[in-house]
Amino acid sequence: MTDTNTSIKQDIQDLNVGSPLVSLYSLDLTSLGGSTYYLTAGPLDNDIITFNGIDYAPLPIQVEGMEWSGDGKMPRPTVTISNITLAFLAEVVSLGDMVGAVFTRIRTYKKYLDGEAEADPTAQFPADIFEINRKLKHNKYLMQFELKSPLDLERVLIPKRQVLPFCQHTYRVYNTTTETFDYSNASCPYTDTDYYDASGSTVTAANDVCGKRLFDCRLRFPSTNNTDNQLPARMFPGVGRFGKPYRK
Repeated sequence: MTDTNTSIKQDIQDLNVGSPLVSLYSLDLTSLGGSTYYLTAGPLDNDIITFNGIDYAPLPIQVEGMEWSGDGKMPRPTVTISNITLAFLAEVVSLGDMVGAVFTRIRTYKKYLDGEAEADPTAQFPADIFEINRKLKHNKYLMQFELKSPLDLERVLIPKRQVLPFCQHTYRVYNTTTETFDYSNASCPYTDTDYYDASGSTVTAANDVCGKRLFDCRLRFPSTNNTDNQLPARMFPGVGRFGKPYRK
């Protein structure tokens, strides 16, 4: 994040800055295979605005909800963009509604823009950086998107690995056409020729299915010299229920 420039800090404390605040936006689609767009809503008579050597084209655009509240929730701003630019519209259609694109807002005062007497490319507020989370609306007049902060970890589990009593390995699959096992998606290392069903009974190769329990892992990787081998199971059997339904 860009630090607040000294000039901007002084302007914040001045009750009469004497220069309008300008919001500049960039939409980076390069990670999706697209281009980067530099946009502004004005208010400089619909002229192209240049800041830090970058031209920002005027386009009807409205951004709402970027303010951070004190309740601990991450903001989910919305950005509404006019449909008047066909090239931009084509990017939206071809790049999966631009989900994952980086949307950045830069704010500065008009007096610091390129070409002004006090031009200063470092004079800006800290950049607001968001990602496009989803498209909310799309009609012949406008497009509206929901943004989210890169720090927004909604639906991310901590720890990333869930504590479950059943093994999370992907077991091999029997291909009835070739009459062989398919290991292309298997993460379980078992490749032997002893076959068991989900209840632990001995079966043919076509019916080989792992029950995902510690018991099933011990069937396939039996102990030697009365000592358990280091089993490859991805599970936490201690969190399961004990009693009749539970089987080690």
